[in-house]
Order: sequence, then structure tokens, then C-alpha cells
Amino acid sequence: MDTSATGASLRVRGRTALARRIGIDARALAAFRICLGFLLLIDLLLRSRNLVVSYTNAGVLPRSVLEAQYPSMSQLSIHTLSGAVWFQVVQFIIAGLFAVSLLLGYRTRLSTVVSFVLLVSLQFRNPTLLNSGGSLLWRLGNLPPAGRTLVGRFPPR
Repeated sequence: MDTSATGASLRVRGRTALARRIGIDARALAAFRICLGFLLLIDLLLRSRNLVVSYTNAGVLPRSVLEAQYPSMSQLSIHTLSGAVWFQVVQFIIAGLFAVSLLLGYRTRLSTVVSFVLLVSLQFRNPTLLNSGGSLLWRLGNLPPAGRTLVGRFPPR
């Protein structure tokens, strides 16, 4: 009996068994991706109502105060590059475009990473607005890439 063929057969059977037990169905992952994109859009829309007050220098937390009170957070936020209203609007539009891209499944990995970076940046721009919903979005962003199964194909071919 050929040991290399037996070893290959065992690897295939083991991978198939592992995929059945811990693999994620692509349809469930797609539904999760759609919900995550929709949740990001809703979050952006709700935050945009108070954009000037919450995220610009004319609001409750100018960049100088943010840098004094939260120096590490201010250095990690893209939103602190400018305190102008137009800059924050552009950041919100970019985040919204990537959330729609995630919702539609276009360039899923890129959309997931950029959406996560922009969400963290937005939350670091005004940390006084953080609540448990923000930490939930962080945890959801740390899950496996929205668009792939964890182990191989499910169901296997």
C-alpha cells in the first residue's frame, strides 16, 4: 500500500471532517457581512446628525483639548488631521462608501479593513461619545474576514 496516497487521503478526510465541524457556511457569512455593512451605515447616519458639535473644532471637543486629555487616541485618529467641517464630511462620506461596499460584497476584505479603521478613527476622535454599541462594533470587526469560510469550502465538493 502506498503510504503517500494514504497520507493524502487522511489529510483530505481530516480537512473535510474539520470543515463540517467548525466551518462557516458562506451564506451565513454573507448575511453577517450585509448586517455589518447596514449597521455601519446606520451608525454613520446617526452620528452625522451631530457632526459639527461632536467632531469638529467648533464643537465640544476641539483637537487641542483632545490632544491634551487623550494624547494616544488623538495620534491614532485620522479624523484629527483636521477640525474643519468639510474634512469631517469627507471622512463620513468615505466611511459610508466603504460601508455600502461591505453591504454589497464588493472587495469585501478591503471594505472590512477600511471600515474598521475608519470606525476606530471616528470613535477616537471623540472618546466621550463611546458606549457599549461602539465596543460591539469593535468586536464584530475583529471576527474572521466577512466573505470566506474558516476551513475550506462548506459544503465540500
